[in-house]
Amino acid sequence: MQTLAPIALFVYKRPWHTQQTLEALAANELADQSILYIFADGPQTDATEEQKEKIRQVRELIRSRKWCKEVHIVERQRNWGLADNIIDGVTQIVNRYERIIVLEDDLVTSPGFLRYMNEALELYANEPRVMHISGYMFPVELPSKPTTIFLPFSWPWGWATWKRAWNYFRYDPHELFFTIHSQQRLYEFNFKDSYPFSSQLEANVIYSLKTWAIRWYASIFLQNGMALYPTSSLIRNIGHDSSGEHCNTTNIYDSPTIDRISITKQKIKTSQTSMAAVRKYFIKQVAMPIQTRTGFIITKWFPERWKHFYRYYWYAYYRERIRLQNSLKKIKNMPRFTHGQIIINGIKIHFTDRDSFLLMYREIVEEKKYFLQSQEINVSGFIIDIGANIGLSVWAFRNQYPQATIHAFEPNSVAFQCLTANAAQFSAADKIFLHRAAVSGATGKRLLSTIPDMYSYLMSDPYSHHLLTEEVSVVSIRTLLSENFIDVLKIDAPGAELDILTDCESHLSKVRSIFVNCYTFKEREQVLADVISILERNGFRVYIDTPTTPSGTHPLIQIDAHYGITQIIYIRGVRE
Repeated sequence: MQTLAPIALFVYKRPWHTQQTLEALAANELADQSILYIFADGPQTDATEEQKEKIRQVRELIRSRKWCKEVHIVERQRNWGLADNIIDGVTQIVNRYERIIVLEDDLVTSPGFLRYMNEALELYANEPRVMHISGYMFPVELPSKPTTIFLPFSWPWGWATWKRAWNYFRYDPHELFFTIHSQQRLYEFNFKDSYPFSSQLEANVIYSLKTWAIRWYASIFLQNGMALYPTSSLIRNIGHDSSGEHCNTTNIYDSPTIDRISITKQKIKTSQTSMAAVRKYFIKQVAMPIQTRTGFIITKWFPERWKHFYRYYWYAYYRERIRLQNSLKKIKNMPRFTHGQIIINGIKIHFTDRDSFLLMYREIVEEKKYFLQSQEINVSGFIIDIGANIGLSVWAFRNQYPQATIHAFEPNSVAFQCLTANAAQFSAADKIFLHRAAVSGATGKRLLSTIPDMYSYLMSDPYSHHLLTEEVSVVSIRTLLSENFIDVLKIDAPGAELDILTDCESHLSKVRSIFVNCYTFKEREQVLADVISILERNGFRVYIDTPTTPSGTHPLIQIDAHYGITQIIYIRGVRE
């Protein structure tokens, strides 16, 4: 067996459960040869003294002995929450060691658990379709041979994976749900409608639940990945006593365990017999709504009108989506250039103009203009958003980087008021820093012109007497770039994009991803070629989105100007 995979254990405030987990882990055959990382989450801001004491007891316990060959402890200073704690910890370890074994503080392992995990990781290391190794098996009767089976979904109780698989992890539940829904694969995703996986994903979409496991399963599902399971469980979950973050009191998952199993490489194919047994167990114990006497869901044969009422009654996400669609229809009928509000996923979004909001909503929320691939996301990070407007872009970045430090710049006073109100509702709002200022190469005070559509720019032109004008502070971002490594730099500053890039070019090597909205003005020289040149010579591979024109039906023949703007081009730079 090659080098053993490191173990990541995630703990919080359950000292008794943590002790059972650690003692069982220490009794494993390979524990004295393994490296253990323990990630201890911190207290919530409103934690009681009793909760703080339990956290202290857990931290004292994990330091009380040498549980494995090496023990490294990461103590979070604040509360990350289970989902972000696990995502960040797994990402750190798997990027360093290429593979990982993951436990939580309520999982009691059999003595042969680590050997099984390491053997499975080695056997299937070069099988890209195998993405997840599970140590748990449901309380179902399965054939004794073979000792392992493949199933097309993952389960989070004692598991392992490789960096090659974790690279496909997608943080954004919106993207995951919309992709599965658009592919019409919800029936398959729900294990042929035997388990409500989609309901868990929907709950993450509307922020009534925040879990990592359903996102990991959805990420595997979209890659048509497989999970390896033992036919007898090597894991006992002791957390179904209402002590955990997402676990209620139940015994339906209690499964008999064995000490160890032997493992040989199997053909990567779902066992139909085992799949039928697990599905029967799900239907009987977990009870998806509306079943026939044989246990099959019949909603797929309902007329569409019946399906609508069925989904509306059972699924919170579906109700939220219908409500949102109705709200968007009302906004379309609002008068232009008036303030409005809309609730999206539990957040009350304030906006300044009907048409500009609907455009931003379509591009940022629905089309995911600022979407980043999973390998670009560190969970925590540093983001600069120039031209944040009302904050939809800030929200998009926050959903992908839940613990990132975000600096958002917006010079327009009206938009900034909405940005302030909106950002205060986003998660980790204390790590969002708002600046009412324009960004350019030359600092000082400048006149800001704002067209009714809420585009603002630092320039005087023949249209200025038709526009709203105000004096604003102009700042440089050179210092921010020089002192930090930047995960995302977004520039939406009409007329100033080239000045900003020129000003900070010497620090662009510290930027991982960049978004630039490049504006063409009728009365000014075009800067597109210069912008692309700066990005390319600083190591970015450039992608250009389909150009849009504010007006004009034949942009290559009839060049129309909308308050001086003739074209907007979206540029994405990815570091090679």
